[in-house]
Amino acid sequence: MPVILSNVSKKFDEFYALKKINLEFFEGEIHVILGKNGSGKTTITKIINGTYAPSEGKIIIDNKTFSSLNPLLAKSLGIFTVHQDLLYFPHLSIAENIFIENKPKNHLGLISTKKMIKFSSEILSKMGVNINPAALCKNLGTSQLQVIEICRALVQDAKTIIFDEPTAGLTSYEIENLFKIINDLKQKGIIIIFVTNMVEEALSIADKITIIRDGEVVASDRVTSFNLNRTISLIFGSINRTYPKLKVEKGTVIFSVKNLTKSGILENISFDVRAGEVYGIAGLVGSGRSFLAKALFGAEKIDSGNIYIKGIPLKLSSPSDAIKNGIAFMSEDRIGTGLFKTLNIANNIISSNIWNIVNGFFIDSSRQEKIANFFIKRLGIKPKEISQNIATLSGGNQQKVLIAKWLFSQSIVFILDEPTKGLDLASKVEVYNIINELARIGCAIVFISSEFSELIGMCDRILVLRQGKIAKEYSKKEMNYDSILKSAIGLQNN
Repeated sequence: MPVILSNVSKKFDEFYALKKINLEFFEGEIHVILGKNGSGKTTITKIINGTYAPSEGKIIIDNKTFSSLNPLLAKSLGIFTVHQDLLYFPHLSIAENIFIENKPKNHLGLISTKKMIKFSSEILSKMGVNINPAALCKNLGTSQLQVIEICRALVQDAKTIIFDEPTAGLTSYEIENLFKIINDLKQKGIIIIFVTNMVEEALSIADKITIIRDGEVVASDRVTSFNLNRTISLIFGSINRTYPKLKVEKGTVIFSVKNLTKSGILENISFDVRAGEVYGIAGLVGSGRSFLAKALFGAEKIDSGNIYIKGIPLKLSSPSDAIKNGIAFMSEDRIGTGLFKTLNIANNIISSNIWNIVNGFFIDSSRQEKIANFFIKRLGIKPKEISQNIATLSGGNQQKVLIAKWLFSQSIVFILDEPTKGLDLASKVEVYNIINELARIGCAIVFISSEFSELIGMCDRILVLRQGKIAKEYSKKEMNYDSILKSAIGLQNN
């Protein structure tokens, strides 16, 4: 029986992540949900597997109507997810991981390791995988761990399997094997929901494609009605959105990266950023862009390569080394790693350079107040009370406080990793204006984003990464959606 979403909406505070979704997922069909990051495709799967409850609408499974599911109920209905971040117990065997929720027992009612090994061997064989079920999971690669999650679902009588960005981090050979397994599952009559932002993969494996943009279904049809150009256009929509890009005269090179390499993640990444320049880094999931951001801040170790500020090589053993050398890092997780959520606005702003306002053993509260009020006025932070706890601010204002923190540290290089993630349009425009201000005062900005539109709108140059390598660098005149996306998925020559 199909899984049906009827007029399903999902609202977080005042923001609609999904709006009136109507979809049907059928047995023996691979239904691909396609969309850029933040489009709402993962929210759909979380409603189906019971992680989220819809704000409106209903879910129909086996002719039974539900206002919402929970994870246990979803599993009882045969709905399982193979997550992008694989769920497994590294110090247990393959067999124990497969039967983690329903271990076979002997005639005495005791757990039977012998049966567990035997059944695991049989199901792995049917999946075309030759690995020892007694081996520990900690020694396995990503593709083998995916197979174990699939086996775990099958031994619990899965009727629907959701694959969430399943090819991230896999080689082309491993992807080919995974697709074979998924097609075999389809032949068994299982409903396959395949979530991805990889257009080429979607077109190669789908029976049906649904494209989500800004929380709404913009197309849903058989795969034969889609081609590459139409699919790209539907995913990204119009590119005529206005971005307040400020023309700034560029200075000399401030920040240089030469042959940055980390085995299996990055390979010979090189670029220069001038004073007043906004340099974009684009790439899909698994391209290495987030690792690069952390490596530039000393938060990830590299195997080889060099980072320079004004021609001087740096040794970045930790983030504190980066901060001392004038490098600021704005993480996509602004509350988790960028700010102190239990502190107020003023304390967060001074946290990057606290020794600058210490009088003996104590913070000079008068100077702290002046500094906080200066940045509140300069960046338009609301509310204006410096005692306001950071956790109570909107996402846009939290981002402004994070920028104020790094401006107070007197940074000259800003690494911005998804700086507009989760913000509404008005807050995004405020962040874009702050980026303009950073450029105007002569900072070098590295702007990393999964939204090609904002990179095209705000950057002077864009470097596209694919599987840890440089695919192509684009000048302002060369930038367009089709070319950048094709570079990111490997369809564009250098």
